[in-house]
Amino acid sequence: MARWLALEQIFSQNGYEGGHLALPSPIAGSVSEPTPGLLEITGSTHPHVVVTAAHATNHERAGSTKVADRGTGGLAILLAQLTGCTALVALSTAGDANYDEVHPLKERLADLRPTVVIDLHGMRSRTESDVDLGTGGGLVPATVIDALDGSDLRVTTNEVFDAMRPTTVTSFAQSQGIRAVQVEIGAHLRPPSGEAPALGRLIDAVVAAIEQVDLAPASGLEPVSVKIASGLPTAVVHPSMLPGTDGPVPVTVVSGERTTVAWAWSAAAAGIPERARHLSPARSGSAVGCAFPWGRHRMSRCACRSSGGCIRSPRWSMTCQARTRCRSAPRT
Repeated sequence: MARWLALEQIFSQNGYEGGHLALPSPIAGSVSEPTPGLLEITGSTHPHVVVTAAHATNHERAGSTKVADRGTGGLAILLAQLTGCTALVALSTAGDANYDEVHPLKERLADLRPTVVIDLHGMRSRTESDVDLGTGGGLVPATVIDALDGSDLRVTTNEVFDAMRPTTVTSFAQSQGIRAVQVEIGAHLRPPSGEAPALGRLIDAVVAAIEQVDLAPASGLEPVSVKIASGLPTAVVHPSMLPGTDGPVPVTVVSGERTTVAWAWSAAAAGIPERARHLSPARSGSAVGCAFPWGRHRMSRCACRSSGGCIRSPRWSMTCQARTRCRSAPRT
């Protein structure tokens, strides 16, 4: 805990205003700046895992100042020291890496091409969870999620920030074919509010999660274990869009000016209506053909009105056959 607090002083100087600050001598030799204001510690034993802290200091978003996610910068560097992972921390870069479409942190991620990205953020203290995981719209590191779920932390998924916006660090990494997850940490588990036992629990859990990551690089889609929010729509897509898996894979469904988050299943998956199985690639997935279950999150009929009509069944309530478009993860 003392090490975390000492490392956090790199970012807390001048009221978290960032700038070119003197690094403590024990780490000065291991930190580089591939871009001015972007700190990087190159990993040793787990260099393929990159821990990012986009909000380590106060930053600008769309012309407004946003306060730092305190504790995340020091934690990223500490995790690099404890696990041998790579750390990227925005100290004084312009803009907001988790909001701007183009940012030096994202450019460096694209250069590094890691296997896994763990993007650290801070949220207010919540009675129901210590950590909330944002799974974005693409590949997620299943071993990291499983390890955190299995820790003594109270973990929720996609209840605070789902990282689905295309400009988040998580979504950007996923668009590059990298497994990524956004980790929102409660204020009670971060300096200056968190007490030593709580900080220790968090460190132990994240270190164990990083050490579970397979050394082999990711290749294609993989089955993952994530908590699926009840009531979300389901999209049926052509099997060619989900090579190697029947689903589910998170997608964004776009219909005209409307969008919604859904879980995509291959038309070859068990239980899909027979008529939906035989939709051609031109009539499903990125072109047309999405199925939505009835419920409070369903899209309205007008959202999928078309000359092709809708197929209804007890399990898969409707399959839109014309102008509804599924944008599959990973998004580009």
